[in-house]
Formats: sequence, C-alpha cells, structure tokens
Amino acid sequence: MAALPSQYREQKKTLPKPPGTFPANPLGLYDMSGNAAEWVRDYYRADYYDRSPINNPEGPENPIIESWSNEPYRILRGGDFRDFSGNTTVTRRKAIERVTNESTGFRCSFSKSFTAEHA
Repeated sequence: MAALPSQYREQKKTLPKPPGTFPANPLGLYDMSGNAAEWVRDYYRADYYDRSPINNPEGPENPIIESWSNEPYRILRGGDFRDFSGNTTVTRRKAIERVTNESTGFRCSFSKSFTAEHA
C-alpha cells in the first residue's frame, strides 16, 4: 500500500493532535497514519507477509534480533507527525522495543468475531 498524504505533516511539529482532529480516511477510519506511530504485538520479519495467513496474520513466531542492541524487532505502524510522507504509512516498518517518544503509542485491534462477551 502506498503512503497516504498526511495532514499532520502540515501542522506545527510539537505534539500529536487529539484523536479525530482530521476527517476519516476513505474507509471511515480516523488517525491511521501521520499523527503517532503505533506499536503492535507482532515481531517483524521483512518477508513475513509473503507467506502469512490471509486472515489474522499475527507475525512470525521467532523475532529477528538487532545485533547492536540484542533486542527483538517489533512492528511499528502509522508514521508520526514528524515523519516525512514515506513513513506515514498504514503498512509496517520495524523498530526495537526500547524506542519510545512522544510520537509513538500502541495500537489495539481485535478480530471480526470479537464481541462484548469476550471482554
């Protein structure tokens, strides 16, 4: 998926904007790229989606370990308000777990079969 233009990039780059500041994307989803990058639980592997299940891919079982930090790579999605447009993407990129800053949050998701009884 190509990078989407980010309205956040045009804003003053001091802090993320409150959720819902800008209109929803064509799918009706808000804030999926450009405001804050988001951690997901999955480990990163560059070729994982070439072989992953179509429904509910959960990432590879074994992480790739970064040699200089000895930490696993996890998936980071979304890009943030300080990124150039090539990084404001709803697809994936990687980072080590200790990467934290004011422009990185986390993403919660659940399967289509999830109901209130599961909570």
